[in-house]
Amino acid sequence: MTKIGIYGRSSLTKHKEYIQYLCALLESKKIPFCLSKHLVAIADCQCTDSFSNHEEFMQCNVDLLISLGGDGTILDTLTLVKNSGIPVLGINLGRLGFLANTSKEETEKSIYSLERNSYQIEKRMLLELNSNFPLFKDENYALNEMTIQRSNSSSMIIVNAYMNGELFDTYGIDGL
Repeated sequence: MTKIGIYGRSSLTKHKEYIQYLCALLESKKIPFCLSKHLVAIADCQCTDSFSNHEEFMQCNVDLLISLGGDGTILDTLTLVKNSGIPVLGINLGRLGFLANTSKEETEKSIYSLERNSYQIEKRMLLELNSNFPLFKDENYALNEMTIQRSNSSSMIIVNAYMNGELFDTYGIDGL
């Protein structure tokens, strides 16, 4: 493992001790890491780089991203990793841990496994939605599913679905 990125939402101030512990653990093992910018002040540690968006994250040249939080935080990481293939380790600091299923208590064991390359990557489907309207700006990626809904309640929407560039089907619906 060459370099690790650490991401978490700005609401992690209540987990300051844990974030400092994680940074100290990586420092003690001489594993370089970078932090999302709002974690830098919380962590109070010696990281080499910081990031706040996809472009800055990619400049950090990390091999793995640690997501601190819950499943919602894991979903947030999509805006950082996009289709780069960089794996994400979810450490659950939230309530639900379906995607972020590593507990805080397993942190040292997880880092040990990363050091020795003794882990498995669970692949997830990444979806990219393109439209002729700028619906999502650059944030058009989703994990496993996405929802399209009409903007008003008076009529149905018409959705033309294409697969591999060919019309797959046309739907008259109120949501997909």
